[in-house]
Amino acid sequence: MYSYRWAKFLIAGARYNDSQVLLVELYIHRESDGIIKPGVCRNRQWVLSHLVNGSTLFTLNQNNNKWQKKDRIILNQVAGRYYIRTHPSPHPGDDIGYHFTQGCMI
Repeated sequence: MYSYRWAKFLIAGARYNDSQVLLVELYIHRESDGIIKPGVCRNRQWVLSHLVNGSTLFTLNQNNNKWQKKDRIILNQVAGRYYIRTHPSPHPGDDIGYHFTQGCMI
């Protein structure tokens, strides 16, 4: 049985209907070892089509319900897998970060 964590990301500077702010909502799968691995995402194609490299990434702190800046995002595609990397990475030394796969559910 897999467990999922609801995560919200606010990406400033992404282009969507001439707006400067894009809200992306995803499910991220975190396995027991703590490494972030491919999970389930909503509206994958919509998200990928509107992400812009170098956009500013914010995450919603569940404790105080406030947005926290996470510097920049990097969008890469490697062997059919889409990576959304924060800079600096949440796991220094890892080459994982937040990412999507071709087979993720919408």
